[in-house]
Amino acid sequence: MINIITYVKNIEQIQYFNKLFDSLKTEFDFTNQIINISDSPELEAKFNETVPFIKIGPYTLSGDHLESNLRMTIQAAIDREKQLTQVGDQNYQKRLDAGKKITRLDKVSLWLSKGY
Repeated sequence: MINIITYVKNIEQIQYFNKLFDSLKTEFDFTNQIINISDSPELEAKFNETVPFIKIGPYTLSGDHLESNLRMTIQAAIDREKQLTQVGDQNYQKRLDAGKKITRLDKVSLWLSKGY
């Protein structure tokens, strides 16, 4: 299943993308996250000029979006995932497995972020 991350800057964009993704979920199997960049100065500095910015698997879209472009990019990400799985790409499988594991470094980083 692919993951879609959307960076937005106001509540109107959040509502628009929630509605859009709800309609697209009837056609495609994906998870989505919407991140409001106005909550973080770092994200606002990085994405302010390109908002809304959408990351769909390995693909990105920025600026104004047509539903057809979003649909095409989601389908491309799903097709890519299927092809890599069918071919049996070992590097792809290693990356997937590594993303599911919590390493000792992850635990130390979490402890430091909570403690300091």
